This record gives sequence, structure tokens and C-alpha cells, in this order.
Amino acid sequence: MIWQKKFADDYHKNFDTMLLLTFILIAIGLIFKRPLLFAIVGLFLTYMCMHSLYDRNIGKYLSIHNVKETIRLFPGDASTLRIVFENRSILPYMNGKLRFQLDNAVYANERVVDNKQNMTVYEMPLSIIGRTQTVVEIPIQAKKRGLVRISKITYTFPHLFNFASVELTYTPFYRTEYIVFPALEHMSGMKRQWQIIFGEQVTHISPFEDMLSPIGTRVYHLNDPFHRINWKATAKTGQLQTNVYEKNIDQSYLIIVNLEAIDAFDFSRITQNMEHLLSCATYLSEYLTKNNLPYEIAVNGRILGDVPFFHIPKDHGSIHYAKTLEMLARIPSQPLLLPFPILLNYLKQRILYMRTIVIIGEIPKNVYDILHQWRLYNRQILHVGYEQDRGVIRSWGEGAC
Repeated sequence: MIWQKKFADDYHKNFDTMLLLTFILIAIGLIFKRPLLFAIVGLFLTYMCMHSLYDRNIGKYLSIHNVKETIRLFPGDASTLRIVFENRSILPYMNGKLRFQLDNAVYANERVVDNKQNMTVYEMPLSIIGRTQTVVEIPIQAKKRGLVRISKITYTFPHLFNFASVELTYTPFYRTEYIVFPALEHMSGMKRQWQIIFGEQVTHISPFEDMLSPIGTRVYHLNDPFHRINWKATAKTGQLQTNVYEKNIDQSYLIIVNLEAIDAFDFSRITQNMEHLLSCATYLSEYLTKNNLPYEIAVNGRILGDVPFFHIPKDHGSIHYAKTLEMLARIPSQPLLLPFPILLNYLKQRILYMRTIVIIGEIPKNVYDILHQWRLYNRQILHVGYEQDRGVIRSWGEGAC
């Protein structure tokens, strides 16, 4: 059964009292030979049979539409929380109260009965008619980054025969979820930091050419290198022809987010600027997506799996950006942290394929040696710090922190 039933404290006491009274009436009827008492006993027994039958069927034919659905929002967006009840029985559930809780990443301005640190409890009157569907709709608004699920759904209503309260608790995992993406937080100093290096991306303008990817020939110019003359094309056309190669550039990025405070002494020390840093990562991801640049992102929040941290492999485009937003939104507000040096050691093979490395968050001194080794590979290392209520990006250098 999908519902866990809980009856009021006096429920069994009242039923036991009626059962005892029935036995007393039977005894009196037998002793004093009063047939009318047996008619009353018959009514009592009929009532108790209907009572027991009703008890066994409470919640048996009541269900909630539980479809897997993800609703994606940005902070400030409005949506509607929708719960659909289906009662396949003819018995109604009248004058009840629906109660559930939501993460504080979204908020409804009505029906709030308890506002906890990370959860808000909502309660509203609800009657469910027999043989019909009942839809509960509540307007909500996204407040902040996070993953929101409806939990602890309970429905309390008066018993049909004795009016004692009955509480039904929905036991399955409710699969509809609301994802609130991080807010976009503008960063200063971005445009002047990017470098142009030979790589895999094809472009129309670049000082670099891929000598293994010829795309045709053209008429030889006086300033063209002599070794680039295509002698076969020259013989066919009767004019000197020179090879034309694809112009390439590498503007791939490895974005690393450090959520650990620089003075942390254990794995649970999270920087106070966590939400701002994730917003900076969101803004940077959007910037790279708009410029059609590939990037990979890693966050030192610990998770289970072969890759023990939040990670999106290298790719580009709007689908890649959507995956990034969803990953950043799913990071808990109080995540377990992977120590930053361990994260960088996991990523050391990645830097062979990334030309620009962007570190968002504090950089502890115990990783300086790793970063200096990365710079030996001619990788540019940029650092995004949080200064005066905004992210600032600048080149990481000797003595940087």
C-alpha cells in the first residue's frame, strides 16, 4: 500500500468500548430474554462491520499521479506546484487537510504553517470526492539556487464513522522535481584575459595553421614560403600555386571551482561565498557558450562514483550549457568537500588538453607547486576572486592568492 495509516489515539478506545457494550447487551438479552436488545445488537454489529470494512479500504484506492518530471527555473521565475489525487473508490474523503514540505529554494506566499531553516511546511484544506480526480495547484516562485522536491506528504481527515482523525502518509518517493539554476553574476576583467594558441578549433582568422589539413590551393604570392608551393597544381594551371591550410586555434577552458575556505581544517568548511562562486561559474559558462567555445567544469563537492566530484566533461553548445546549469543547481547548500589538492591531482591529465585554466574561489598555498607545474606546459591560469560584491578575473602569477 502506498499510504501509511495512522489513527487518532482514542480511535481504538472508542471501538473497544462499543465492542464491550455489544457483549453486555447480548448478555442482558440472553439473561432477561429481551428480543429488542438483539435488534440493537444487530445494528451495532452492522455498524462495526462497516467500520472495519471502511478501515481496511482507507487509502487503498487513493493515489497520487507520480510522474518523473523536471521543471527548470531561474531565480525570480514563477511556476505552479501541481499535485493530482485520484480516488477510484466511491467513498469520499471530506474536510481533510493536505500537508507537505518544500526546500526553501522556492516559495509560495500562502498556506505556510512552519518555516524552518532549509524547509517550509505548507498546509491547506482538501476534500477528495469519490470516483474523481482532485488537483491541487499552488503558485510558487523560485528564490535561490537549489534542487526542490516535495516531501512528507500527509493527508489528515475525519473518520467517516466515528469522526476521529485519520492520517495518511505518502510513502513512495515523489519524482517531480524543481531545479533552480544559479543566478548570473557579472564578472569584470574577462575580455582582456583570453589568449590565442594553436589548437584544434577551425577559424577564419588565426596566425596558426594546421599543416596536416590542406583545404586547397591559391595563386602564389611573393611573400609565401617556397616550400609551400604545390608543384602538381602548378603544372596543371601553368601558374605557381601554393597550399592553403586550415587556420586553427585553441580556446578550450578548464573551469575549476573551489568551495573550500582557505583556512579550512576539515572537509566540512565551506566558503561563505559559495553561492557567488557558483554564480560566477554560471556566468563564465554562459559567456563561453555564447562564443561557441568548449569548456570542462569541475567542482570539489564530493559525490559517489568513479569521479568523486561534480564534473561536466569537455563540450560546447547550448545542450552542454544546460547540463552545466543543472549540475551547478544540484550541488547541495552544505556539500561534503573534496580537498582542493586532491581535486587538482585528479585533473592533472586534463590540463594536457586545455589551454586556459580558470580557478574560481580561493587558492591555498599548498597547491602553488601544482599550478607552477601546469604553467610549464604553457597553460594560462586565470583566477576568479570575489571582491567588493562581484567576481573579478585576472591572471594568476607568482605570489598570487
